Amino acid sequence: MSKTPESSKAPAIGRIGPARRYSLVMGLAYVILLAASVGFFLFQIDTREKAEWEVLASGLKEHGLILDALASDVVTRSQEVRDDAVAGYLAALKAAEDEQREVLSDTGEFGGMPVSVTAGADVPSTAAISGAPIEGAGRPAQAELIAAVRLLGEFRYLVSLLPAIRGAAYVSQFGFSVLLPATQTEADAFQQSPQPADMLGAGEPHGNPERLGRWLFGEGRAGEPTLHLVVPVDVSDRFLGVIALEIDLQYLNRVNGDFDYPVGRTVIVTAEGALLAYPEAGRLQAPVGSDYAQALPPDVAAAVGRSGEIPIRHVSDVDGTLLYFEALEAAPWTMIYLGDRWTILADLISDRGPEMLALVAVLTVMLLIAGGLTSREF
Repeated sequence: MSKTPESSKAPAIGRIGPARRYSLVMGLAYVILLAASVGFFLFQIDTREKAEWEVLASGLKEHGLILDALASDVVTRSQEVRDDAVAGYLAALKAAEDEQREVLSDTGEFGGMPVSVTAGADVPSTAAISGAPIEGAGRPAQAELIAAVRLLGEFRYLVSLLPAIRGAAYVSQFGFSVLLPATQTEADAFQQSPQPADMLGAGEPHGNPERLGRWLFGEGRAGEPTLHLVVPVDVSDRFLGVIALEIDLQYLNRVNGDFDYPVGRTVIVTAEGALLAYPEAGRLQAPVGSDYAQALPPDVAAAVGRSGEIPIRHVSDVDGTLLYFEALEAAPWTMIYLGDRWTILADLISDRGPEMLALVAVLTVMLLIAGGLTSREF
């Protein structure tokens, strides 16, 4: 067997060395281009994600303004009704001294209790009165009853034109209540329930020295939770009673659930931590008005509990959950948004991913063609 001369091996080795180096350079170039493409893709995704967060924050701020406007409208109307109640009481008290009063009906009764009011009082058929002024109350109680009956026209206006208000009531410290809308049976059941005492307690000077409206949870006519804005009515230093506007919680929940963003939902809780609104009512473990930690699903309650860790009015990522919270100005409520960050990322990747795959495919084909055409030259 003949041996290959060393001199004949040298050219072959010389040819193999540059070819390997060329293949290494082409492979390295491909890796660099691929890494640059992936990095650019990730940069785009991150930029788009931050832009989505900004869009989300902007939408949530608008959503908060809508909820704030809803609460502010109820508060404003309650102040107007309180002013009218005071004016009506003073006018009735003066009229009781120098005018002959006429009765509302032949029997002088409305809703089963004796009452006389100034002629021309507008009493809606959907209203009801329950209870009776306590003995010895005299003219002030009669004047207050006249003023309360005259408020029924405004109650009817509020219930008809403001969808956030489900009903209205005037509760007197003299032992009677005026409700709209309500049947006589419903009014009697209301008067015998703990609600009048709770409402008066929220309006009495020692319980409400600031004389501000208070938001009060209670039990409704069918046992369902109710929310009232309770406003004290005072004449000078004399406490008369309270005006209670019942909030339609179903309407509030619909407004809260009408958030125009495909991912996530908003929760409203009170300053005391009670759940006020949650779009997925079927997942609640306790009724509205309960502590949110008991009412919400555990994962949602845990996320709501961590909302205080983030800046106000700023979307933040907390362990894969996007959180945003905002304290409303017109009511002691906090709106909290919860969204799944990975769902948003998946949508962005599915949206931009085909472009990235096309770019990688083009780069791969170009480098394969370039390598195939130039490898023989080397």
